[in-house]
Amino acid sequence: MARNVDNHAREVQGLTADVQDLKQAQAELDASKDDQELVLEGAQVDEFNRIKNEAKVKTLQLRNTLGSLQMHHKADTGRLQALVRDEKEHSDELARMNEDHASAVARLVDYLREQRLESVEFIPLDRIRVTPPNERFRRLGDNIKLVVDVIACDADIQPAVAYAVSDSIVCESIDDARDVCFRRNEKVKAVTLNGMVVSKNGSMTGGKTHKDSARSERWDEKETAALKAQREQLHAELASLDKESTGVVRKQTLETKLGSLTNRLRYANADIKTTESKLPKILARQTECQKVLQQIAPEIQTLRGAIAARESSMARLEVEINAVEDSLFEGFSHQFGIASIREYEENVVKQRQERSDRRQQLDSHLAKVQAQLQYLQAQDLPSDWAKLKDTIAKQKRALKALEKEKTDLQTQTAALEVTSERHVEASTAAHD
Repeated sequence: MARNVDNHAREVQGLTADVQDLKQAQAELDASKDDQELVLEGAQVDEFNRIKNEAKVKTLQLRNTLGSLQMHHKADTGRLQALVRDEKEHSDELARMNEDHASAVARLVDYLREQRLESVEFIPLDRIRVTPPNERFRRLGDNIKLVVDVIACDADIQPAVAYAVSDSIVCESIDDARDVCFRRNEKVKAVTLNGMVVSKNGSMTGGKTHKDSARSERWDEKETAALKAQREQLHAELASLDKESTGVVRKQTLETKLGSLTNRLRYANADIKTTESKLPKILARQTECQKVLQQIAPEIQTLRGAIAARESSMARLEVEINAVEDSLFEGFSHQFGIASIREYEENVVKQRQERSDRRQQLDSHLAKVQAQLQYLQAQDLPSDWAKLKDTIAKQKRALKALEKEKTDLQTQTAALEVTSERHVEASTAAHD
């Protein structure tokens, strides 16, 4: 345990030295980069540019699509968002287009396909079937209203608005929306003023900060132009930054390594404290065990000597027993040409085991052959059946021969046992 503590202490010292080196390197890096207010790696700049370019391309494509549709088809009355006016602070971002007639929709779809433009969902006003909203939703509370009731629009596009918003409700706060959807268990889609949406299945999405509440209206062209100018300025600033990011990468690597080493140092210190707290108890236990070992050492030696003496006595008695057996069965051993009665016993046991194993093998083989015979009989195969019958007959003859051999051996064994008993009696009488 003391060795373990020393190892941890050395590891802590090494980690402390590494941490000091890393802190010094980090300080040097920070000193060399004090004049930089913004540092972005080349990969980050490329990713930022790619996302902005994709957004710009998407915006241009959508504007071109809408412009083309408005130029080629007068039936297109524009985006539903441009036709709907907010009442008070309520707003809903809609992105569908409406059409006066289904035939005009078909022409617009064909045009989009020919020009390979982005897909747009159309609402033919002459075929809309609007389901009236549930009147019970109008009585949920003063802070809860149907979306269709808070949107002001022209009468000719009212069916499109009702179709788009269905029976969704708008709440002043998320607490009201939760009360309706979760505590009252109303199966309705709820939208809050800050953009939170609670769907009918209970999931919650969206949301806006306090600053975003001022941006519910569509951005006008001036604000869009200002943002574009700001974006271009940011691009120029990013391009003017030092593209050599070796120092930044090294700083990040060192910071990561520093954090890892700091964690290892903290864990090592905790391990050392735990080990040091356990060390006195372990040393005391070790001392106690050594004392007990010293006390029982003489007893252990005595027991070992007794065991050795007992084993020696058992070996000596076994030799004497073997000598007595050899003298009693000397005539029997000489008659059958064996060295001792023990050799005879081993041979008899071995023969019995071999006969038993052989019989088991024959029984198993006979069962397999009989099963195969039954299968072939069911298959009506005379030639194979005859072969199997011959095989079975041979196996039966071999089994009978083995049984006869077993009977003969049993007879011989019985005769030998009688002769052995006679020799034992004669030897006993001679000794007496």
